[in-house]
Amino acid sequence: MTAALSGDLTAIRAGLAALPDLAHHVAGDPVEPDQIFFPYGHDAALNPDVALVVGNRGVGKSFWASALADEKARSAIAEGYREYRYQRRLDGLTVRFGFSGGEGGGNALISSAHITGMKSKTLPLLLWRAAVVRCLAPIIEHAIPAKFNDLIAWIKDNPDDQQALFRNADRVLSEKKERVLILFDQLEQMADDWSRINELTKGLLQTALAMKSYKAIRLKIFMRPDQFENASLFQFPDGSKIRGEALRLWWRPTDLYALLYFELLRSPVSTKAIRAVCRGFGIVPRSNHPSRLPQDLVTSEDQQRRVFEVIAGAFMGRGKNRGAPYTWMPLHLSDARGEVSPRTFLKALKAAADHAQAPTASAIDFNDINNGVRAASDHRLAELQEDYPWVTQALEPLHGASVPALKDEIYSRWRSAGVVTEILDRYTGTRAPIDLVLANEFETDDGQMASLLKLLQDIGVMDVRKNGKIDVPDIFRVRAGILRRGGVPPQQRRA
Repeated sequence: MTAALSGDLTAIRAGLAALPDLAHHVAGDPVEPDQIFFPYGHDAALNPDVALVVGNRGVGKSFWASALADEKARSAIAEGYREYRYQRRLDGLTVRFGFSGGEGGGNALISSAHITGMKSKTLPLLLWRAAVVRCLAPIIEHAIPAKFNDLIAWIKDNPDDQQALFRNADRVLSEKKERVLILFDQLEQMADDWSRINELTKGLLQTALAMKSYKAIRLKIFMRPDQFENASLFQFPDGSKIRGEALRLWWRPTDLYALLYFELLRSPVSTKAIRAVCRGFGIVPRSNHPSRLPQDLVTSEDQQRRVFEVIAGAFMGRGKNRGAPYTWMPLHLSDARGEVSPRTFLKALKAAADHAQAPTASAIDFNDINNGVRAASDHRLAELQEDYPWVTQALEPLHGASVPALKDEIYSRWRSAGVVTEILDRYTGTRAPIDLVLANEFETDDGQMASLLKLLQDIGVMDVRKNGKIDVPDIFRVRAGILRRGGVPPQQRRA
C-alpha cells in the first residue's frame, strides 16, 4: 500500500484524540444502539440463564447491565448477536435492576438506603426475596406491604404465601411466553463494611440459584474478580453450580483493536481517513459485522496490524528490536492475569494523540505511545486505588526494588514497613475489599504476608512465577517506582 496522505494521518490523529473516555457507566442510564460494540464471547454472558458474570473494572459490567435493561439496546443486542442461540432468549423479556449502588440506580427494586435501614438481624435471603417479590407482585396484581420493613416482615411470617406468589407469577409469565430478569450490579456499594458486603452477596447468590427452579424468573449478578475468588461465598448447597456456570467478560487484543476501529469509523473526524486506509489494504468498510465494521477489522490480526502500522508506525523505536506497536501495547497495558480493559486501551491511544509533537510518517509514533501508556498506567493505578485503597500501602515499600524478586525479599520489605498492621488498622470495617482479618489466625506473620500476596494476585497486581519469584506487570510497576531486573515480563510470557 502507498503511504497514507498527510491529511489522512492528521485526521486519524484527531480521531484518536477524540476517542471516548469510556467513563464508568451509571447503571440504568440509556444506551444508544449505535454505541454498542459486540466483542467476541460477550454474547454468552448476556444470556439471561447465566446467573453470574465476572469482570474487572472497565470491562463493561455496568454497560451491559444498562444495555440489557434498555429495551432499544436489548433489541440491538439480540440483532447484533443474532447468530448465537442465546440471544433468542432476550425475546419477551422484562428487565429490572434489583440493586445497583447509591440510592437505587436504574430505578432499582432495592437501594443501599433499604439495606442500611434493615434491622441488624435481617437475613440477606429475606432481603433479596423482597426484591423479587417487588418485581413480581405487579405482574399478577398481588397486593404487598408498601413499606420495605413491613414487606420483609410479611415474607418472614408468610413463607407459604410468598412461594405461592412466585409460582403464580411464574405460571402467568410462562403462559404469555414472557420472562423476568432482575439485574444486580455494583455489589461493593451494598454496605460500608466488606464482611457485610460478602454476607449480602452470599445471600444473593443463594437467591439466584433458588430462582433457577422457576421457568420465567431469573437473576443476573455482575461481580468483580476479587469477590469471585472468595470461595466462602459459594459454600452453600449446590453453590458450585452457580460458580461453575459463571462467565467472565474478557477482551482479547483483537477485540481491543476492533473497538478502536469501531470508534474511528463512527467518528465524523476520522471516518473518511480511516476508510481510505482500509481501502488501500482491500478492506471494504461496509456493514458486514454487527458492530458495522468490516469483518477483517474484527477477526484478522494481519489486517488489523497493517492498519495500525499506518496509524502508529511499524516499530517501537528506530528499529525492530523494541517490537511492534500492535503487540507492544496490549502487553504493556495488561495486568498480571493478561487482561486489558478497553477503557485503559483507549485511554492510552487518546493520550498518545495529545502528545505535543506530531510525527510526519504516521498519526502517532512510538514516543507518543510510550507517553500514552504512561498516562493510561497512572489512570489504571488510580482506578485500582479507588476500589482497593490498601494497594498503596502494599506497593509503597517496594519502591526501588527490582522484580522478579524472591518472595522473602518482598515479605521482608512488607515486614519492615509494618504493611499488614497498617492495612488492618486503616481498612478493617470499611468497604475496602480486604480479607486480611482472617490472617490473624495464622501463627506467624508469613501467613499474613501470604494472604496479602493472594489478594494482590486476585486483582492482577502481582504474579507468582513457577520458580516462586514474584513479578509485577508494567502497568503497575512503573507508576509504583518498581524496577525490572530483566527477562521476560509476565504478560509477554503468558502471550
